[in-house]
Amino acid sequence: MVPLLALLLFACGPDAVAWRGPSVALSVEPSSITFPATTVGASARMPVTITNLGDAAATLVVDAQPPFSADRAQVELGAGASLTLEVTFAPTDWADATGSLDLVGDPGAVVALVGPIEPDGDGDGADAMGAGGSDCDDADPVVFPGAADVCGDTVDSDCDPVGDDDCDADGFPVDLDCDDGDAAVNAGAAEAGPNGRDEDCDGRIDEVLAAPGELVLNELAPQAPAWIEVCNVSTRVIELGGFTVETTAASAAISAGALEPGACAAICSSELGSCAFEALFSFEPTSDTISLGVEGLILDAVTVDSSWDWEPGWVWSLDPSAATAEANDAASAWCRGEGTPGASNPACP
Repeated sequence: MVPLLALLLFACGPDAVAWRGPSVALSVEPSSITFPATTVGASARMPVTITNLGDAAATLVVDAQPPFSADRAQVELGAGASLTLEVTFAPTDWADATGSLDLVGDPGAVVALVGPIEPDGDGDGADAMGAGGSDCDDADPVVFPGAADVCGDTVDSDCDPVGDDDCDADGFPVDLDCDDGDAAVNAGAAEAGPNGRDEDCDGRIDEVLAAPGELVLNELAPQAPAWIEVCNVSTRVIELGGFTVETTAASAAISAGALEPGACAAICSSELGSCAFEALFSFEPTSDTISLGVEGLILDAVTVDSSWDWEPGWVWSLDPSAATAEANDAASAWCRGEGTPGASNPACP
């Protein structure tokens, strides 16, 4: 019979440990990470070192939820091996974030993650608008409320409601002003006539327009469908496309087309079938103002009332001696006639 002490010594001898299988033991440094304060749109990276202290290979699944991420999804570590993961914090909103880097295996490990937000990403002393501040460009340290705004550089350096500074003080910032050195030129200006300038910044150099007095109303036919005749008394071709006939009842755009110097042409609806230019309008023969204009610029206007000599079926015809935008204002310059659209008017009796 084997003594009890001998049995105990045999159980604790060298042959007993040979029955244990290989094992994995992990060392993870650090066990928690607090990233540097990071602004939205930027990112910060920190290392995590994993060491397998055991005598068996380890396979670990790497998991991190946004706004955190790791540079790999799985790691293989042999016995005694070590590697470094790169963990990233990339915030997409203006709230501090917490999370974890989970190393899933047998055994596993967890690294706590803290991501603080930096509301002033460019370090100019003003927080980003998304963080509740007033910096309209938190990626540019020279842009913040109170900064000096360089006139005309297209950058709103001081974050004011005007945008880039209004160089000519006409109330329009440079992005709405095609000549920010001239207060008469901006998106709200009226055209001043054919002077080679685009006053209203619509992309048209208004040499194609006409100046007041260069177009003259020459015949008026108020019966429906109404029509008028206009004469070009200038020495150049005038493009009428985009011009309008204005009356109390209507504002009618004129169809495209050119009127030669010295020529007269009818403007009427297509119902009449003989229009050089088309526009649908009407006016009252006893009380109305008929005007021809473009982009707020009136080229000629005539006001009629009950004192004018007219009967249904007749046309008012301007005496050739009064063929100016000033002379045709008088009722005495007009007389009843049958109308001669496109041709010279006969003299009034």
